[in-house]
Amino acid sequence: MTIMAKPSDAPGFKQLAAEWNKKLAASGFRDIEQQNQRLKKTGTEYRYQMADPAQINNRANYFEIIGQKIWETTFDSEQERQILTYYFEGISQTKIKDLVYPPVCRFTVYKRIDKWLRRWGLK
Repeated sequence: MTIMAKPSDAPGFKQLAAEWNKKLAASGFRDIEQQNQRLKKTGTEYRYQMADPAQINNRANYFEIIGQKIWETTFDSEQERQILTYYFEGISQTKIKDLVYPPVCRFTVYKRIDKWLRRWGLK
């Protein structure tokens, strides 16, 4: 398996980027990403920074309830417990699928999460 590196890791990239940025500056171009640091943050960082504190608190409470339900519930299978535990830990559904099932598995993690959220009255 070949792992692709980021283009910015390539030899000579920093020199080429610096040269390019000098040419852009000489032409009068102003990069708003260099001026506005808020644009450099990830979507999640920005969303939490701009979110209402009540929304953040509600989300924390939601996952706290899920954690309690996982502890109290007798699941149909250990895989379902594992899926909900990963969900509670904040792992994306795509990554959960890779962690729990073989790559050829067709049914989705979402169906399992949805099933238990509905049983618990959280959806």
